[in-house]
Amino acid sequence: MFGKIKYRLTLLKAFLPFASGVQRFFVLNLALSIVSMALGFANPQFYRLFIDEVIIAKHFSAMPMVIGGYFGVFLTTTAISYLRNHSTNTLVNTVLYRAKYEIFNGLFALPFSVYEKTSIGDMKMRLEDDTAQINNFAGTQSIDYLIAYVTLIVSAVWLITIDWRLAAFSIVAIPLTFWLDHIISKRERVLNNVNRENDQKMTAWLHTSVQGWREVKALNLATQQKRQFIYYRRLFALFFAKWINYWTLRVLVIPKVKEEFFMRFGLYF
Repeated sequence: MFGKIKYRLTLLKAFLPFASGVQRFFVLNLALSIVSMALGFANPQFYRLFIDEVIIAKHFSAMPMVIGGYFGVFLTTTAISYLRNHSTNTLVNTVLYRAKYEIFNGLFALPFSVYEKTSIGDMKMRLEDDTAQINNFAGTQSIDYLIAYVTLIVSAVWLITIDWRLAAFSIVAIPLTFWLDHIISKRERVLNNVNRENDQKMTAWLHTSVQGWREVKALNLATQQKRQFIYYRRLFALFFAKWINYWTLRVLVIPKVKEEFFMRFGLYF
């Protein structure tokens, strides 16, 4: 865990020069995420008030408070989502433009020996596909990553005050899900690297094939080129067929199993 946090801090430090003048949007996004996290703990309180006071105790006078609370949280979270999207897009687009410009500008400063060893596909991947990951890092892998750990700690403390047995179960179950997610992500990383290499080769081949269309027609190589295209697309299809299994486990199965465990053990306790 600490290794991943250190790695993310290193990346943030590397991105700082590209974020000159727009760092305030990162701070704003972080502040809004903290408020959104706090509001996430408000809805359960209104739900408890609805069950305990309105349904069980028959205090219907508390109903306007419940409705107003739900409605207020909804409006606030909607406004926060809009502001977060605005700040994230402004920050990411600025950093992305500057990073791409820096890479593009650096291409013309390379020695001739590097051009001979570097393929068009590799240049395209560095300029377009690799920089596109900045969008994911700016949200999911930085701010949301930090908020997730803060939420985990706050939830654990809150859970202990509610029921120590449920908290003890969580201490065992949650690290297990993190471990499973870590194992799956390692395999997914290997698969992504293989797909990146395939994408790089296909881009280089496509550039050469289109640029040399005269030679292709003159030598009657159209059928061979079509087979090569089918070969690369087949590799892409195999990649997505494997990747969707990892995505299903990480996004659908593991969170669902964890939710079922909490519901069953919560009702039992």
